[in-house]
Amino acid sequence: MKKIFLVLALLQFVSTMVLWSQDIKSGSVDLSSYPWEEGPVALNGEWELAWEKQITRPEGSGFFAEVPANWNNYKPDGESKIGSTGFGTFSLTVVLAEDSPPLALEINKLYNAYNLYINGVYSGGAGIAGTDKATTLPLYDSEIYPIPPGITRLEISIQVSNFHQYTGGFQEEIFLGEYKNIKSRWDLGRGMEMLLIGVSLALMLYYLVLYLFMREKTFLYFFIFTMTALIRSLVTESMFLQELFPFISWNVTVHLEYLTFAFLGIAMIVLLRSLYPEDVGKPPLLIFGVPSVLYGVLILCTSPLFFTSFISIQQIMLTFEILYIMYVGVLVTVRKRNSAIYTLVAVFFLLISFVNDVLNALLIIHSGAILSYGMLGFLLSMAFLLARRFTDDKKESDRLRKELEVSSKQLEDLFHEIREAGGSLSQSGEALSQSMVTADRVVDEITEHINEVNQEIVSQNQGLKETGEASALLNEFLGGLDVGIKRQSGETEKAAETISFLLEETGQLISRFKDMENSFSFLSSSSEKGEVLMEGLSQLATAISRRSENLVETNDLISGISSQTNMLAMNAAIEAAHAGEAGKGFSVVAEEIRTLAEQTALQSTESDKELKEILSEIKNMVDTSGSVETSFRDIHSGIQAFQDTIEKMKTVLDEQSTMGDAIRGSLSSVQMESDYVIRESGEIRGSSEKSQQSLDQLRTLSDRVNERVKEMLGSTEKLNSALTTARDMEQSTTRAISRLIALTKT
Repeated sequence: MKKIFLVLALLQFVSTMVLWSQDIKSGSVDLSSYPWEEGPVALNGEWELAWEKQITRPEGSGFFAEVPANWNNYKPDGESKIGSTGFGTFSLTVVLAEDSPPLALEINKLYNAYNLYINGVYSGGAGIAGTDKATTLPLYDSEIYPIPPGITRLEISIQVSNFHQYTGGFQEEIFLGEYKNIKSRWDLGRGMEMLLIGVSLALMLYYLVLYLFMREKTFLYFFIFTMTALIRSLVTESMFLQELFPFISWNVTVHLEYLTFAFLGIAMIVLLRSLYPEDVGKPPLLIFGVPSVLYGVLILCTSPLFFTSFISIQQIMLTFEILYIMYVGVLVTVRKRNSAIYTLVAVFFLLISFVNDVLNALLIIHSGAILSYGMLGFLLSMAFLLARRFTDDKKESDRLRKELEVSSKQLEDLFHEIREAGGSLSQSGEALSQSMVTADRVVDEITEHINEVNQEIVSQNQGLKETGEASALLNEFLGGLDVGIKRQSGETEKAAETISFLLEETGQLISRFKDMENSFSFLSSSSEKGEVLMEGLSQLATAISRRSENLVETNDLISGISSQTNMLAMNAAIEAAHAGEAGKGFSVVAEEIRTLAEQTALQSTESDKELKEILSEIKNMVDTSGSVETSFRDIHSGIQAFQDTIEKMKTVLDEQSTMGDAIRGSLSSVQMESDYVIRESGEIRGSSEKSQQSLDQLRTLSDRVNERVKEMLGSTEKLNSALTTARDMEQSTTRAISRLIALTKT
């Protein structure tokens, strides 16, 4: 195995060697003194580029562009870039010696169609290099073009067109060398690629068969990874897919190339997770898997011109994936996982080839793509890993087989002992079966006796219950009787107290009636005196009334005189006015008389009003005096009647006092009898309570006995169930022993 790894490492080193690199200046190079036996020379340097022209010989009309490089960054005028799409002609003049050996040009992929002209003669190409997208047919191809012998000035013109991809131009080296060296180098590279394809195909089918038979996911992941590596080998480098299936278009090829590039890293991570699940977690799968899936969807749904523009992002993503894979390889080696060294070696091959290809893609080095070799080393290392695991599994299987043989010998000895023990167990089983029958019969008899005892206890409990209910009713009656007697005694005491209080109040009432009789006697005499005084007052008021009427008549007379005087005064005033100056004095006297008459009339009116009011009050007083006199007479009559009533009430109260004394004596006798009944009732109730307690205790004991009987019945049922179970187990054990003996005899 170590020799195989050394051979692969040597092949990688040889493939990465740059034999010679000639620095071209200003579109020409002199190789007349170059020793061709040293190996091919890489034509790197300044080629003449006639942008947007298709010429067959160098014309000196273009600008000088560095090759190999991505022409997206070329600046024909020194300012603006030409972009990703377009066409142009790269030209180079090579000076050769007259005695140069047969030479050849090795041209790898050009992006993405070209026509080759040598000294103005069409020598081959890949696809159709047109002047626009409609006239251009892209195609990847690698070819060797022989150089006609005897040429001392070699003019190379390559018409390149790119309208279908994000990058264009020369991105890989063109080699010029001795034909046999170029051919042997070419054949070695294609042979290695065919080896990789064959190994990948064999491993892919092998893992598929393993998965179909063993249904283990690890083999499925190996199958997916080797299929990815196989497809990538077919669509890169020599592009054998186009040779095997010429009808497949460039569009399908480039899609497969970028799809395998997108899923290669995540396929390796999934494979490592299946091998080392404890070291490769789920988060890295999501972190790397989601972008890869998104980029794969982008590849499937868009044109190459669009999705190839994201190749730099995918290269960065793949870089992180390879670093993580390298981390896993170191981790499993440090943790000494099973066959971890093979994983580390596989990752090492993959890392070297990946770094080389990334540097080539960035045009930092020009060693050629070796990812195919790296994947070959990875696949072989994984194959050795599986082989090692199969070997370990085989050793473990042999160990288990030997342990099984020892166990079989021990089982034979154990079977012999089981047969001997089985015979003894059969005899013991028969004796146990007879014992079980006897135990069943005894249990049935015990159960029958317990049931009879239980029925007697139930009857006794019923009698105790009825006795207890009767005792409870008696206690309830005695309690009610006691309460009634106590209540009657209390009421009797209250009645006696009430009678005594009534007698006292009756005595006080008699005394008060005597006081009232004296008061009414005084009131009667006073009313008689009042009646006499009211008669005198009435007569006096009548006399005043008559005199007041006379005063009213006098006042009316004065009022009439005043009116006549006023009339006379007015007539005098009129006559004085007729007399003129002679009557002025008489006029003044007449005015004064009139004024006096008016005042007299006014006073007479007021006096009349006052007299009439006084007369009205006097009449009211006379009427009131008559009413008061009548009232005094009524009061006197009422007092006489009330005095008679008081005399009768005194007589009734005296009789009631005598009867109250008799009632109080009877109530005292009733109270004494009630106290005696209460004492007797208390004694009866005490005896009844003691009887009730005895009944309760007896019922409690009866309930306990009943519970114990029920527990005994439950125990007998459990015992019966246990005996049934034991009998079933005995029968089952007997059958098992019979089967065991039968098995040990075979």
